[in-house]
Amino acid sequence: MTSNERRNEIISILRGRRQEKIANLAFELNVSIRTIKYDIEILMRSHPIETVIGRYGCVKLLEGYRIYENDISEKQQLLLLSFMRKAGESERQLLRELMRTHGSICHREEIEGGEICNQTCVRVRPRFPN
Repeated sequence: MTSNERRNEIISILRGRRQEKIANLAFELNVSIRTIKYDIEILMRSHPIETVIGRYGCVKLLEGYRIYENDISEKQQLLLLSFMRKAGESERQLLRELMRTHGSICHREEIEGGEICNQTCVRVRPRFPN
């Protein structure tokens, strides 16, 4: 595993758990504690990561911070769109929010309530949450 892959894995772990002890990260990624500390220093330059020192020390993502990724595949999005076509207005709004939250905007016009458009799927990662 390269250093970039390891740092991405640290972010993935923090994204799922929100916080973790450095020793646990080192064990899980099979590297030294010093390597994890160095990776955290690098990651803190580009992500809102906080370290807590002391007996209950850990590394964590700041409260309220979300990393947006394209978690929904096009096949999954098509399924959600089929549900959206049959859903009531409040359910449609929830499905729209779900699809926006996960950054996938294939078939954007239909998601937003406009004409169906068969353009090439475009993936976007919003910088800020709605």
